Amino acid sequence: RGLGYWASHGWGAWVEQCWRDLLGVFNYSFPARKEPRVSCYCCAQFAISREHLLRHPFEAYKKALHMLGEPPEVCHEGGP
Repeated sequence: RGLGYWASHGWGAWVEQCWRDLLGVFNYSFPARKEPRVSCYCCAQFAISREHLLRHPFEAYKKALHMLGEPPEVCHEGGP
């Protein structure tokens, strides 16, 4: 879902920064004026080839898991 949904609930800037932080874990960035759009499968599953999986160190995946799925689930600290 786009950021419009989150913005209508007052969380738009925070959610956008969270996605940008997550992309940074994998050394990707989004242009500052372009809204991140994220799609995913239900139930926190994803598909990836071995080749793509091995492009990033194990530590990057551990950090992403900590940001999104392990308590205390801190995707972004501070303001947007």
